[in-house]
Amino acid sequence: MSPPSLPQLTPRWTVRLLALACVLLALMCAGLAVAWRDKAQESACLREALADGATPAVADLDCGIGPDR
Repeated sequence: MSPPSLPQLTPRWTVRLLALACVLLALMCAGLAVAWRDKAQESACLREALADGATPAVADLDCGIGPDR
């Protein structure tokens, strides 16, 4: 009894799978870029609030970082 053979991937299916992988990677990169932009804006807000003399708790609330976010 011989083991079952795996189906062979044709070049067309290989290209399709690679294209799908590229699309998924692009979507992940876009999501990371959005998350980075949000964190960068949050950091800039905190730096500005702290530079103006606000306490960390007030800066968190001013920038929308507190528990009531």
